[in-house]
Amino acid sequence: MRIGLVTADATEAARMRRLLRADSRQTLIWIASNEKEAIGRMREDPPDALLLSQNCGTPPASIVKSIMRSTPCPIVLITQSIDANAATIFDALGAGAIDVLPLTDEMDDRAAEAALNSKLRVMRSLSRAQPKQPEAVRKTSNGKFGRLVLLGASAGGPAALANVLAALPENFPAPVIIVQHLDQQFAAELTSWLAQQARLPVRLARDNEVMQPGTIYMPGRDAHLVQVDRVVERLDE
Repeated sequence: MRIGLVTADATEAARMRRLLRADSRQTLIWIASNEKEAIGRMREDPPDALLLSQNCGTPPASIVKSIMRSTPCPIVLITQSIDANAATIFDALGAGAIDVLPLTDEMDDRAAEAALNSKLRVMRSLSRAQPKQPEAVRKTSNGKFGRLVLLGASAGGPAALANVLAALPENFPAPVIIVQHLDQQFAAELTSWLAQQARLPVRLARDNEVMQPGTIYMPGRDAHLVQVDRVVERLDE
């Protein structure tokens, strides 16, 4: 996998070069220090994936939008802090970035390399994935269509979810459940960000909660949401 990197921090650039060198399946082909240079590099030598640091002198969402307009590419945002940068992170995800990589100065190279490789594995699998035909809508056992909407998303999902939720009217007649493949630590921040995009209320699901029409629910932790007759029966770890 050929990787591009955007960062204005020389120390971070050296660290990422070192981390990427540890795995022969990926190669760092160039480093850009600002938006203008990144756009030029993308056009001259498009990578298979782009690592975009928050240390780039420009709001990451702006760079993501420019790249997705001119030379679309899977983009992973690198951040020092999730809590301190939640708004910036979800602006970038909403613009088209597919994932976030938390890398703090306190992480040693072994932990940072493991975190980086987990994100790159997802991108490699996405590049090999084949699109599937959607299955036909099935009727319930009583012959009626169930009034429940389930939205599932993986890498790149927040941007698509924001578009879908923004289009739902305030009188939407069914509960909506969202299952988004994203680090557990982002659950509360993602819920808050999606609530700003939607006209319907967005909330974290709770055990034994009766789901209401016109409400959007998300699992609040790294769990499977078990739903029976519009009741969140449990959240299985």
